[in-house]
Amino acid sequence: MNRFLSLLLPVMSLAFAGCSGVDVYYSSRSEMVVVNGSSHTVAVSNADTGLDFTIAPGDEYVYASDRGVDMWWFLELTGERCQVVFDNTVCVWHTPGGEHSICDGESFVKEIENEFMYNESSVYTYTFTDADYERALLQGTAD
Repeated sequence: MNRFLSLLLPVMSLAFAGCSGVDVYYSSRSEMVVVNGSSHTVAVSNADTGLDFTIAPGDEYVYASDRGVDMWWFLELTGERCQVVFDNTVCVWHTPGGEHSICDGESFVKEIENEFMYNESSVYTYTFTDADYERALLQGTAD
């Protein structure tokens, strides 16, 4: 019995004391928000991941997760190659590392809301603009 208590006491001390001096944040809710700030209808799809949505000018698409995920999980939705179609006519492919690409985490803006140690909410926002449409026109229509 003494041996059991001698092992239990240090474990309980660590459990109750925690890791002092170390800030650990857990995200309880995350959102990927895609805003259409352009004057064109935008359709985004990836047949491999099942991602498929259309947003009218001024609207937004929100994908929320209560699993506390980070940006890289959302990038699994867009995949390595995501089709973007403007006004049902101009089609381009977005890829990681592309200029202002929905497949690239650097193109998203991250905001942290409710920044409490164990209840952080993260919002990752990507905004389509008329500059994206102009860039798509220069790249030409891709199938």
